[in-house]
Amino acid sequence: MPNYLNATALLVGALACGCTAPADSLRPRAAHDLQCPADQLVFTPIGGDCGKKAGNTYDCTLGVRGCDQQATYIHVKGSDAWVMDTARTPNK
Repeated sequence: MPNYLNATALLVGALACGCTAPADSLRPRAAHDLQCPADQLVFTPIGGDCGKKAGNTYDCTLGVRGCDQQATYIHVKGSDAWVMDTARTPNK
């Protein structure tokens, strides 16, 4: 498959799942915290510029949903670490 088709497939996949580049480093943590398989998580940028990275710094807040739960994570500047800001289980 030509490289441009691979890039297009990745972009379409990222847009479909609501993923952003920083979501890759958050996915294992969120899967653990929400006790939800990583492939069922949906990421939503909430604040900052989640697509722009300078060194190890994202100015980014991401919402994560999966398995009838949601959480908000803030990126720790200067690292690949994330801190959960809030979490809840939506009412059914």
